[in-house]
Amino acid sequence: IEGLGPLGRLDVLDLHRNRIERFCGLGHLSMLRVLNLAGNRISRVDASDLAGLSSLVELNLRRNALTTVCDLSEVPGLQRLFLSSNAIADLASVEKLRSARHLAELALDGNGIASLPNYRPAIAELCPSLRHLDLRRLADPERATASNAGLAAETQSAAASGVQSGALQSGHPDANEERQTGIRTGSNDGLDVKRPAAVVSNGTSGGGSESLGIDAAGDGGGCGVWGDIWSGGDICRDDSSGGAAGEGEFGGDGAM
Repeated sequence: IEGLGPLGRLDVLDLHRNRIERFCGLGHLSMLRVLNLAGNRISRVDASDLAGLSSLVELNLRRNALTTVCDLSEVPGLQRLFLSSNAIADLASVEKLRSARHLAELALDGNGIASLPNYRPAIAELCPSLRHLDLRRLADPERATASNAGLAAETQSAAASGVQSGALQSGHPDANEERQTGIRTGSNDGLDVKRPAAVVSNGTSGGGSESLGIDAAGDGGGCGVWGDIWSGGDICRDDSSGGAAGEGEFGGDGAM
């Protein structure tokens, strides 16, 4: 992604429905809060791709080709992450969600992982701060299941460690074998605005912040700043007109 050098105060960047295979070169956008890359061809995102995006609150990567979730510690304020309709198959592929300590909303529907048994409690255990998963509020029983599973894993791990320690201290001839074969249990387990193909909207909201939307498909991909709340969809509101915001394909409280 090139040509954004002069836009250091960019607040919202919408690049949905293009042919982007890898995104990089955004590290200077330290004020960027919303990044929409839905409907592209991205198969991999590394932690280094997110370096410098210290203000990012929402990341939309729906309908790409991702198989794993990278370390998200470079975006410590991330609250909303949309990964619907990718190629994420198992819990091991999303283990690094643990690094998103303030994540409140997550979407993984349309991936193989969403059909696994105990999918929701497992994600709740990975992300204790999470409130909504796939547009549904996490219920207390789901959180309780996650909490009980975590406690059981810790108990079993502690018991296994105690057995190993005891064997080593006793000087038993099989101590080394016990240490090698001991069982350790863990949890590894807005508005559709018709615009030209490229739209640039420079608003004055937030002390001169800017927003940029580029839609190669020419289907209204421009977007504007919408406070701290974003629709999460592929199509966003144009704040400069003062019109009503649409929910897009994936609104915060709309239907899939």
